[in-house]
Amino acid sequence: MIGEINDIGNLHIEGHRIFLSSALADEEVGLEEISDRHVKIHFYGVSLGVIDLYTGKLLHFKNPMQSSLPSESGF
Repeated sequence: MIGEINDIGNLHIEGHRIFLSSALADEEVGLEEISDRHVKIHFYGVSLGVIDLYTGKLLHFKNPMQSSLPSESGF
């Protein structure tokens, strides 16, 4: 499915208005249904988060890939 982001960065889905980012204004995002309750949001191959269709909230998730770059402190 495709979702259209409005001119201020909101996605309207199933009666919910969810702010994603003003940087995505007037763009399209991919919407992947992963359960009856959850939809994953993609933008050019990058997963942005998961929408809970029951609550209308954007659920953030951690990147499963560990960064290979050392931190500034060297640890």
